[in-house]
This record gives sequence, C-alpha cells and structure tokens, in this order.
Amino acid sequence: MSRRLANRNGDRELHVYVRREGERQYERIEEQPDLVLLANTVRGVLDRAFLLLEDRNGRNGLEAVANGIVTGRRITNGPCLFPDPTRRIQSIREAILYFLRTMQSNFPDIYLTRTDGEASTVRRGLDEPFQSLLDFNPAAAGELRIQYQYIHNMTQTRNNEEYDRWVFRMALSVAHELTHFFTGYITGDARPITPPNVSVPGWPGGEAGRAWERQTFGGIVEFWSERRDPLQPGEPIIFENLRNNTPGYRVSRTYVERFAGGDVQLPIQPSGGARPITRPQLEAARRIEMNEFYGARGNGRAPAPRTGPSSSQRRAPPTQILRFDDDYGSGGPSSGRHRAPLRQVSVVYHDQGSGGPLSSWKQSSH
Repeated sequence: MSRRLANRNGDRELHVYVRREGERQYERIEEQPDLVLLANTVRGVLDRAFLLLEDRNGRNGLEAVANGIVTGRRITNGPCLFPDPTRRIQSIREAILYFLRTMQSNFPDIYLTRTDGEASTVRRGLDEPFQSLLDFNPAAAGELRIQYQYIHNMTQTRNNEEYDRWVFRMALSVAHELTHFFTGYITGDARPITPPNVSVPGWPGGEAGRAWERQTFGGIVEFWSERRDPLQPGEPIIFENLRNNTPGYRVSRTYVERFAGGDVQLPIQPSGGARPITRPQLEAARRIEMNEFYGARGNGRAPAPRTGPSSSQRRAPPTQILRFDDDYGSGGPSSGRHRAPLRQVSVVYHDQGSGGPLSSWKQSSH
C-alpha cells in the first residue's frame, strides 16, 4: 500500500497549524516545506475519518445519536435545532447529509499540539447562536486538536504494520471527535451536554462519540501495548461496551491493512478465531491501554527550522475555549521499508442528486 496522498476533495483547503520548538506562536504547516509531510499525514487521517462517517453504518450511527439527542433535549426542554425552524431540512437524514457536506467544504482549523488522548474537540462560544441548521459554520464553531507526537510517529515509522495501525487508530479517533461537532450542530448549543440516554454501558453519563462508535463499529476499539512505549500505536482490541469484564477480540490485521489503504468496510472485523480477552486479563499480562501515557507524548512541538523564521502566517496559541463535556480521551513488529504518504482514496459519500445510494438512504428516513 502506497503512502502517497492527494486531497480527495479537490481544492478544499485544510488549515493545519503547529508550534515549533522555542516559538510561542503557531504557524500554518502548508507554508513550510520541511513540515509538509505532517500536513499530508493529517489529510490522510481525515480522509479515512470521513469514510467512516460517510459509510452507511456511520450515517446510521449519526442518526441514532441525533435521535437520542433530540429525545433527550425534549425531555429537559434544552435547546435543539431539529426540527429545523426554517423547515428547509425535513428529516434527520437530510440534516446529517448537510452536516457532512458542510464539514468537508469548510473544515475547522486543525492544531497539532499536546492533548489528552489522540485528539480533542474544542468549541468557541458564539456571539449569536445560529438559529437554523443551515447556519452551521464549522470553521467558526471550533477547532480540532490532534496529538502532535502521534502524527510525528506516523511520519517516522519504517514498519508497515505499525504504520497501518497508526492510521487506523487516528482515523477512528478523529471520526469520534467529529461527532462532537455534530452534537453542537444538532443542538445549536456552544457547549452541548450530551443527554444520558446517548451513551454506552460502562460510561457514567452521556457520551455521543462512544455511542456513535458502538453503533458504527459494532463495539468500542481500544489500543493496548505490551510495554510502556508511546512510539507504538498499540494493538487494536474491540469490546462490546466499556464494562470492565466485557470480553474483547483482537481486530483482524488484514482488516487494518485494508482500512489504511482506503478500503473502509463496517462493522470492524475481529481476527478469525480470536479468543476473548477482558481488560483485567490484559492488565494482568502487563499490558496497558495506550491512552494512559500521560507524560510520554513529548512537548507537542515541531523541530525548529534549520535557517531562521520561515512562516508568513503565524498565529497566537489557540485560546482557552469551550470544550465538550464528553470529550474523548479520559486519560490521557518487524522492520519494513519506508513508504510515501497515504494515497488518495475514492469518495463513497458524494450524492449526485437522485437515484444514488445516499438519495435512497435519505428518502427512507423517518
């Protein structure tokens, strides 16, 4: 599988920022030749995250989350923008398609930095909350923060299997984070609190991202390591829920390899003949869940440029802005050849009007 990446969404620009060692301000990566590989890797991860959301299972997962949020908000009389006040969006499924198109055409700023877990979503408080689903502006709604060290690790590994697992891990995490933007979109709330009916067994309270994962993937994927090495992605294990004694199964290596190559098939497939294993059994075998590596993620900064300042676009550090209450990340092989960036993959989402798979999915909504 080639690592060469092209942007499958044409001329859509991504604004990816990183802070160099010794600098206080962030600079846009696309302006810096020595950092372009980081931006290309982020594009590849985002590409696969959208493939997860655009898959029928992913859209059905968003529909289940949306229905749960709407129901929960009605019970508490909380703000909610569905049904849409303008009545130009008639169904939950139409709302989901509009959300996905809008996110792709005007994606929020991305900051590579140090953060808990793989990624986190932050939201800006809006001066005037939008009054319709059609007013949603992703770029103004917030920003996506991604663990710099993990993206850096992806660009450095020479192990093909390890690289594929990094792609898998980061794409799942970013797709999870985009469901938090979806929560804000459906509610029109700058600080949406997910109702407790949108969750998974074993999680104390509402959690839209985990609920979407379980519906979409067929379970919750965690990454476990045999040693305390933050440079590795860990081994993916899928559990039915978050209860401690729930058995999990190792994800098929073939599935992960195909996923990294752009062949996204859902639900996620365990290894054939895999034996069940629980979290206590993994811990007893001296394995550790990768998101517990609090202090081993570096300083979240890129190397200093070799020759002086190189950026024409600099930004102050991201401000302290509203974070989702159910934010992701509670905690925080053999050698192969080095490959080029992630290759372009086919779009499975774009709807051409009528008669296509998305049209039939939309029309069959309630």
